Amino acid sequence: MLLENDPERQQMLTRMANWKSKWTSLGGVDAGQGKQMDSLAFLIKKEQIKYCDKFAPLYRNALRVHFSVIKSSLPDYRRLAEITGKIAESQTGVPSPAGGSDITGMNALKEYLGKLNDACKFKLYYPEDN
Repeated sequence: MLLENDPERQQMLTRMANWKSKWTSLGGVDAGQGKQMDSLAFLIKKEQIKYCDKFAPLYRNALRVHFSVIKSSLPDYRRLAEITGKIAESQTGVPSPAGGSDITGMNALKEYLGKLNDACKFKLYYPEDN
């Protein structure tokens, strides 16, 4: 997906990861770093909101298209798996397992669900801000 390679998106994710790493390193024994931790938490929250405002709608749109392609391609995935299974059986003599023709389509769906999980990476709202 082009969206995954967006430079601004990558920069935002890097900033958030760096701030979170720094915030985590300050945890533990209180040596007066509470204000710095609060400041980092505020930066992370603001960046997450900015990230979600900008990229969640783009991700949702891309995933809607991707999902419709997967749904319309399921018969093709099944047919490809059947043909591949027949070729493999003719070469090895070992028949394809029952239900094996769904594996390729399920892998495409699994990939889609992984992308959907990425789209919902951060909270899209903070209830305390309502």
